Amino acid sequence: MLSGQDKIQVAVDTMKYGAFDYIVKGESAFYRAEKAVFNIYRYKKLQGNATRYKNMSLWLAIGVAALIMLVMWLQLTGKISDMPGWS
Repeated sequence: MLSGQDKIQVAVDTMKYGAFDYIVKGESAFYRAEKAVFNIYRYKKLQGNATRYKNMSLWLAIGVAALIMLVMWLQLTGKISDMPGWS
């Protein structure tokens, strides 16, 4: 949010209601706005990566569980032996 007010309570309230950053108009406003846009971009990219990693770990856990169940089923049906070696 870009504003001419530099009251701390206004900044706190805007951040509480979802503003990513609070920028007071002045000499450094353009630089701070540029940094805020870059930070939003980086935050959204990290958020996407976290979601992707969460989904990948979920599918990995499902795959490992399915593999364990398959091995157990093959042992119960006698397709594979739980005895090591060639016998």
